[in-house]
Amino acid sequence: MVIVLLIPLSNYIIKHQLERAMGANFRVERISLSWGSLGVYEPKLLKDGQTVAYAKRILLKAHLLTLLKAGFSVSSAVLEEPSMKLEVS
Repeated sequence: MVIVLLIPLSNYIIKHQLERAMGANFRVERISLSWGSLGVYEPKLLKDGQTVAYAKRILLKAHLLTLLKAGFSVSSAVLEEPSMKLEVS
């Protein structure tokens, strides 16, 4: 029962910390945490309320050995359906 409650709570905490670390103009729809990987769904970077960068999903995979020590080392990163709005002045 405790594990069933902790998984959604940990995903919420990670989502909140990620949005806070990236700044007020960054939003994430949801986070999926599994053994050795982190999925970030529908991350958006906003400017003046408009989306300027978007991806369907970002999938980060960690080196398994780094899970045993402090820090985080990414072994692969996948960016699905990215888009970016460029403004030319």
